[in-house]
Amino acid sequence: MQGAVQPFPPSSQSPVTYGRRKSALVLGVGEAHVWNPVSVERTPAFLVAAYAAVLLAQMQAFGDRRTEAFEPLPAWRKDHPLRPSLRDLVALLRKEAGEYIAQQKRADAA
Repeated sequence: MQGAVQPFPPSSQSPVTYGRRKSALVLGVGEAHVWNPVSVERTPAFLVAAYAAVLLAQMQAFGDRRTEAFEPLPAWRKDHPLRPSLRDLVALLRKEAGEYIAQQKRADAA
């Protein structure tokens, strides 16, 4: 798996801080409604693992680029990011899951 780990581009935020902030905002880290002490302890690790799984699936499915599979960016956006955001990935996952469920319902009705 040589070459799979690439250096993170220099910025004011470290990759850990940036990833933690994205996972907290989009995946809801810290917002889980759990009361069992074991669940309270395990939930953040589970959500971080889910974040990593989404990023890995993105790399396997689309490589390191934003493709036509994602919704077009709004016209007011001046920048054109090379990579999809986590929000883009979650929106695409929801869209494809909805299409799959609708397809299954049509197949069951036939």
